[in-house]
Amino acid sequence: MLVACGDAKVNTSVLGPSSDKDVGESDPDTSNTPDAGGEADVEDPDTSSASQIDYQPCVLGEAAPWDECAEEDIFDFGTVSSHDTVMRRMRIDNLGGAPITITGATIDDPNFEIVALTYTTDDPPTSSEVAFPAELPAGESLFIEVTLKNLNAGQALVFEADSLELEIDTGADTPETVSVELIGDYGTCGTGFANCDDNVGNGCEVNLNADPLHCGTCRNACSDANGEAVCAGGQCGTTCSPGFDSCDSDIATGCETDIQTVDDCGGCGVTCEFDNASAQCSSGTCEFDACATGWMDLNADLSDGCEYECTFQSNHDLPDITTTDANCDGIDGDISRGIFVATTGSDTTGAGTMASPYQSIGYALTVASQVSGLDHLYVAAGEYNTQLILFNGISIYGGYDPSNAWSRDINNVTRIHYTGDSGRKIAMRGENITSPTTLGMLTISTNAVTSDNGNNTALHCVNCSGLILQNNNFIPGDAGDGMFVGPPNPGGGAGGVGGNGRYRNSTRGAGGSGGLSGCGRNGGKGGAGGAAQLGPASWGLAGMSGVSATPGGAGTPGVRKSNYGAIIIPQPGKPGAHGAPATHGQHGSGGSGGQVVNGFWQGVSGGDATDGTHGNGGGGGGGGGCAGRGGKKGSYGGSAFGLFLIDSTGITLSNNTILAGNGGNGGAGTNGSNGSPGASGRPGGIFQGNNLRTTGGAGGNGSSGGNSYGIFTLNSDPNGILPGNNTITAGQPGAGGTSLGNPGANGVAQAF
Repeated sequence: MLVACGDAKVNTSVLGPSSDKDVGESDPDTSNTPDAGGEADVEDPDTSSASQIDYQPCVLGEAAPWDECAEEDIFDFGTVSSHDTVMRRMRIDNLGGAPITITGATIDDPNFEIVALTYTTDDPPTSSEVAFPAELPAGESLFIEVTLKNLNAGQALVFEADSLELEIDTGADTPETVSVELIGDYGTCGTGFANCDDNVGNGCEVNLNADPLHCGTCRNACSDANGEAVCAGGQCGTTCSPGFDSCDSDIATGCETDIQTVDDCGGCGVTCEFDNASAQCSSGTCEFDACATGWMDLNADLSDGCEYECTFQSNHDLPDITTTDANCDGIDGDISRGIFVATTGSDTTGAGTMASPYQSIGYALTVASQVSGLDHLYVAAGEYNTQLILFNGISIYGGYDPSNAWSRDINNVTRIHYTGDSGRKIAMRGENITSPTTLGMLTISTNAVTSDNGNNTALHCVNCSGLILQNNNFIPGDAGDGMFVGPPNPGGGAGGVGGNGRYRNSTRGAGGSGGLSGCGRNGGKGGAGGAAQLGPASWGLAGMSGVSATPGGAGTPGVRKSNYGAIIIPQPGKPGAHGAPATHGQHGSGGSGGQVVNGFWQGVSGGDATDGTHGNGGGGGGGGGCAGRGGKKGSYGGSAFGLFLIDSTGITLSNNTILAGNGGNGGAGTNGSNGSPGASGRPGGIFQGNNLRTTGGAGGNGSSGGNSYGIFTLNSDPNGILPGNNTITAGQPGAGGTSLGNPGANGVAQAF
């Protein structure tokens, strides 16, 4: 159906051969045919018709451009199958004397496409596309081609539009409209659409891509369990209600899963759990509930849950051999009472905490003594070369491992080792330790005394009734040997020689002078010789006494050799008497045992030997020999002690290993020196006697050997009977010092 509006004359016949249609008021000569430019030959209009508007729509349908007009003024597309394309054509012939303009062509169905063309009259004709608005000069033709493509985009089986609308501007105030009816339908629904109610009248009423009741296919209803059913792209889904989700990938079950449980918390398969703890899912958020029995969250990091296994036993936790964390604070001990020490720490930048320990035990003891409530030192494994002085009430516990959250184990060795100077050597000392003070899981040791005769002690404690020793090793090194004092004293000097006596014929010769002695035992002067006369008056005189009243011998008379001649021969005086001989000195006593002096052990040295006595000067003869000097004693050997306890009744020992070092050997005594000889006496005259006397001094004595005690006690009665559960072993005793006099006694080796 063609409909024209306005004043224009619409000629329903086409320009072309054999048109027999009557058109409006104009009846052109049907012998006229279009020229090559698409224009028809028309009669020259008179002046009155030069501006006449006269155009004719010609529906060609499937016909060629210059064919005759179809009998029915409709576009009949028939049934268009899916993805098929069908084209229909019409022509507008301008029969008037003035140009007109086709301003536009529309069909309200997206499957239709419209183009404007001009055709030549060639055989076959060729076309050129013309854009809207398209001007159509007088005598020319414009072709409108309508193409229908069934792209399955429609929702109806029938066309969405029922006509082609052409708008023509004829120069009048109001454009004219030409309508061409469209008939036909789609053979199938467009892709994604369906006629699910079998009613052709309402077409493809269902969008299979979006209808939750017909999703993908007719009557495939999506589940709305725990949510709102959704169809997207022909696939069922569900907009789940809060707290639900579809976790089984089955569209038929909808949002079947409650995602506010610990198994699906906030999402499918999102497990709400913490290691060794219970959990709860609150509004889809996983929340920690509580640690399982026997587990603790010490690091405040829930990513590893309750990472620490512990069964609470008590608020009070003293470190012990079981290394049990009784109060479940993370260590064997009480963190709130502790100062932490490690060889990797620092005394300048450290804070004494687990994360920032001090480096030295001595510094930590000082800090603890100044801060109330900090009375435990927790010391990491390692070697601490130091000598410690204990503080009353401050305990020291070893065996900790900082690299493993300060866990404690008997195999983590914390060693306090003293390598100080020779002499008295003590690794750890305490005095007046009367409050409970524990040493636990420590190794306390020294190296050997290498010079002098010093004692060697691991722990020395005086008045330590509150000391508690548990699970420790006490290992002092060997004690020092006694010393050899030196070479013997020198003996006395020899006596000097007496002078000769003199004689004359008629008078007595003078007596010889007494010999001298280096130790004051001079000899007496010799007696005067006899004269060469007869009778007692001519006899020699007695010599003088030497020192210590040894008399000299008397001189003898002179002798006449002949009664008739004048020959008289004087005789020499008699020898002086021998001076008294020197005597031996006495051996010193041998050293034995020892004693506590000022709180420390002191061994007993042997005694020095006595000197011999000097010899006396001879009468009228030589000086007396001097006495030999006595030998010197050697010094006692040092002693080794694992524990040296004085006035410490009540001390507690359990599970300790005590291994004392060896006692030192006693020093050897020196030998006495020989006495010097007395000198020869000189008689009056030429007679020569002698006064040789040599006697040595006695040898000095050896000193006692050192002792080895595992535990030495004085006025100290430990709790329990020793050894109890302790292992106590003494070292070897020191040997007594040797001597030509009395040797020193051997030391004693005793566990306790």
